[in-house]
Amino acid sequence: MGRRLSAGALALACALCCGAAAPAQDLPAEVRAYLRGQPGWSPLGYEALGVDDRQLWDQYHPAQSPGVAKLDIDGDGRADYALALVSGSGALRRQKLVLLWHPHGRLRADTLSAPWRTSTALVVWRGEPGLYEEWGGDRKARVRHGSVIYEQMEAWAQAYYFEGGRIRRIDTSG
Repeated sequence: MGRRLSAGALALACALCCGAAAPAQDLPAEVRAYLRGQPGWSPLGYEALGVDDRQLWDQYHPAQSPGVAKLDIDGDGRADYALALVSGSGALRRQKLVLLWHPHGRLRADTLSAPWRTSTALVVWRGEPGLYEEWGGDRKARVRHGSVIYEQMEAWAQAYYFEGGRIRRIDTSG
């Protein structure tokens, strides 16, 4: 005799299998509060990725949202969030990258990549500590904590990291 799944269990199974974005209610209160103050903007969802990008995302970042990355960018032990936010759709879609972090113990929102028009989805994910090398250049960065990777899959990526009291960027591919 077969077992039947409830609609909720089926939706959860699909989300876990397909790497769908976490619903807004699953985000911390401070992230939800920030998003409420950004009318028209929302985290990039899995459904916005093209077929090839979905396959790559599922392979390298299973069960993660392409629009939200949780990390500790400055090593203070508090959870920080990078948000790939989108507004509009198709040729009118705009996207920006925002970091919600806690310098000096207070929540702060920094726009790391200003809004710009793009028809291609740009994903965000947590990069590991280590040595990052600039693509096509001689610059290197030793990243001590988590970094924010902002990427157009199979095209280019930027790593944002904390060093010397501020957020810095290195282009890691192009």
